[in-house]
Amino acid sequence: MAVGELGKLATSDDGITWTQRTSGFGTTSIASVDYGGAYWAVAGASGKISTSPDGITWTLSTNSPTANNIVDIAYGNGVWLIGDGSGNFWTTNDPTSTWTARTSTLTGFQFAKYWKTKGLWVAGAQTASQTGSMASSTDGTTWTARDTSTNAGQVAGFAANSTVMVFLQASVLAATAYRTSTDGTTWTNRTFASNWTGLLGPYAATDDTGLICVMPDSTSYQVRTSTDGTTWTNRVAAPVSGLYALAHSAGDLY
Repeated sequence: MAVGELGKLATSDDGITWTQRTSGFGTTSIASVDYGGAYWAVAGASGKISTSPDGITWTLSTNSPTANNIVDIAYGNGVWLIGDGSGNFWTTNDPTSTWTARTSTLTGFQFAKYWKTKGLWVAGAQTASQTGSMASSTDGTTWTARDTSTNAGQVAGFAANSTVMVFLQASVLAATAYRTSTDGTTWTNRTFASNWTGLLGPYAATDDTGLICVMPDSTSYQVRTSTDGTTWTNRVAAPVSGLYALAHSAGDLY
């Protein structure tokens, strides 16, 4: 599944041949896509949400709880979650039905991920100037602040295996910074050896062996891999510049 600007949505069975679908968004941009509970769901600008049981036929929802731009939609453990750039959260068990507002500890919002191994939702703030850049939840409804510092760094992506989660940061103030956690609640500040400012993320993914792959350098697009989140191996540079995301088909195993 690929989504993007002007309501574009395309599907592929093999990653080679792609078919454009009608998303129901018109020319409104789609920001995020996820699958769970027998539904595909996309969300984006102007609070639009569209769902599909097969990824082919899409229905624009009439139950969106907001007219603000939705920056992420995610699924985990029977819960769908959406968030906007102001730190507002909503959840539902059925993306075609009613959404319920939740109280967030974030003043901004960028990404959320459900870490299956730990049974925990983790969310990160949108901009480096936000206070409280990290939060976690066991159910997606009640959230606990995990970082109350300012300028902690915009979240540029999450990746995790069964033992460690890597939280990438992207800001001039945290140009080489990232964080790791073994439980999703206590985080350790770490640094890469080279600058990687200007990211829009998510620049991280995990394969089916538990290998975490990140692309932290916005100049050379150097790829690095790690199994523990602390020791990294440099790989060949990505084949093209201007990449905005990394993904692997087994990434949701964790």
